[in-house]
Amino acid sequence: MVLLQQSVDKWNFQTEAELEEFIWTNLEGIFDLLPLKRQHHINGQYCDIVAVSRNRQLVVIELKNQEDRYVVQQLTRYYHALIESKPHDDKVDYSKPVRLIAVSPSFHRDNLIDRQYNTLSIEFLTFKVVHEDLKFNFILQNSENGQFSHFDIVYKQEEVKRILPSVPRKLLNWALSNDENIQKRILDIREKILNFDERLKEINSTSSVLYSKTKNSPCAEFRFDKASNSFRLFLWLPHPSRRHMARMLISTQDWLLVNRLDYCPKGFRKGDAWDWSYWSDPIDLVKWYQKDRTGYAAKGYKKLLDNPSKANSLDLIIEVALDLWLTKIS
Repeated sequence: MVLLQQSVDKWNFQTEAELEEFIWTNLEGIFDLLPLKRQHHINGQYCDIVAVSRNRQLVVIELKNQEDRYVVQQLTRYYHALIESKPHDDKVDYSKPVRLIAVSPSFHRDNLIDRQYNTLSIEFLTFKVVHEDLKFNFILQNSENGQFSHFDIVYKQEEVKRILPSVPRKLLNWALSNDENIQKRILDIREKILNFDERLKEINSTSSVLYSKTKNSPCAEFRFDKASNSFRLFLWLPHPSRRHMARMLISTQDWLLVNRLDYCPKGFRKGDAWDWSYWSDPIDLVKWYQKDRTGYAAKGYKKLLDNPSKANSLDLIIEVALDLWLTKIS
């Protein structure tokens, strides 16, 4: 059962994770494929869905819940990583060409140009969610031949959200300095935080927007630094080597995946060089704490340890911060 939401006159999956859950659960019915792995981590890449056909052809599916300009590059990198490593070779015949599929509500013109000059064969499939006759249908269309497929969606409607305050003008201006996809992600993150608990307030100051019950119980912060012309997100997370919650700088380029966590007690200044306070990738954090889950930080990062393939997902790390904030104030 997946979560749907209505936006103006359209219905859609609430998140990309909900879209992935629907496709994964119905992989055989929609594509006549057998599942191998979802969120497949290989050579630093994450493939949404890796599957195999009945004649042992490898199939890679990249999912987008909204238009994205870089899907061709992503599939190209996945192809390279998979061909280089050849995982699941007991189930896959690597002498057959790898089938690459992109599924999205629409495709940006850049996608069409990138695909035109790419030597790989990449299928573009558009989808939409249609509500009619008191039920929801997932309609998939092949952009090459126009062929349609219809599938029922077992769903639950999005829960009623609190009425949020207007977006602070400075936060909106900061967001607008980025491209459209990142603008939307920033505002979606704000909404996710404020909808988590009605006690979370949006506290404005000159250079930041803080999310907290009071100034002494922070959970998250957006901050803009004029000197470096940078806009960043901070979350309060377990310190890696001390038994307390710490203000951590979340390094991300696409606002989907986290590249690094840095201990940053105030402003944009990182922790002392001697302090074990960051990782080149949150995946390293998971690998470290999987050796011993008894420590303070390991318990705080349990959700990452339980979902190692998604450990650098920004949404998941935000959920960790929100859950810990709720525990702290309860």
